[in-house]
Amino acid sequence: MRVRRPQRTAPESLVTIAPARGSHRVSAAQRRTAEQAIAKLPVADRALIARLGLRVQLIPASALEDGMLGATTVVRDAQGRMVATAIRVASRLDGTGVDSLAEVVQHELGHVISVERHQDSSERAAQQYARTH
Repeated sequence: MRVRRPQRTAPESLVTIAPARGSHRVSAAQRRTAEQAIAKLPVADRALIARLGLRVQLIPASALEDGMLGATTVVRDAQGRMVATAIRVASRLDGTGVDSLAEVVQHELGHVISVERHQDSSERAAQQYARTH
């Protein structure tokens, strides 16, 4: 007896790219780096982020406040719970370690996971998440 297995499809990317403006272009390597950073996260965390409908948006660094490498917008919903609504990361990060594109993506996603699971929007929680993944 033949068992039909559902076809596996590639998961929808959790990375979006801001429209090109002026000299801002996101390279395939930058997008791949962000996607690889996300792929290293636990499956349950990636699924939670996808369920929330959030995507990491790669944007020009000039679109962020001075000195910021990434930003996650957190607001309170009607019940008073904190919820993440947007994730933005500077696409041209040449740093290493915590200043690298991969680490900043994981740090910002750490904000989302910490807010959703523990109602903790602190930098410490996001840093701890990024360090452990």
